[in-house]
Amino acid sequence: MSGTSEYWLTKTGDIAPANAANTALGIQVASLETRFDNNYLTIGSAQSTAGALTTAQLINNILSSAPSAPIVLTTPTAAAIVAADGNSSVGRGFKFTIVNTSVTTGATVTIAGGTGVTLLGSPTVAITASASFYASYTNVTTGTCALTIVRTTA
Repeated sequence: MSGTSEYWLTKTGDIAPANAANTALGIQVASLETRFDNNYLTIGSAQSTAGALTTAQLINNILSSAPSAPIVLTTPTAAAIVAADGNSSVGRGFKFTIVNTSVTTGATVTIAGGTGVTLLGSPTVAITASASFYASYTNVTTGTCALTIVRTTA
């Protein structure tokens, strides 16, 4: 990367090193390393029994679960998620995926929202299926934090 750590997203969608000659090309995307860190999912595991998810399990993760019966996994509160995500701001968000590896008939995984978390779309993941979700911050003010989680895959 030849010492350059600042990059720009150009109007054509290309990434270009920041310098005086190209600053008008688009919007700054900060350091390339930060851009990748915030956009890649890591593989984690969720509990296979009903309970609360942690912020570490939720933010930018792929979670696998193998329940033996239907379970509900509840997100942390919006306030806890905002506090854990050092880059939270209105309009920004993160993604996560739930993979239900169970082969037991009816052993679905359903996501429920903690306080201040609104869910849109089906929150239930069928057996041997996965679902991706996008969480978007709608309020990051202390005392009134809120975010909306939208299911983005069928």
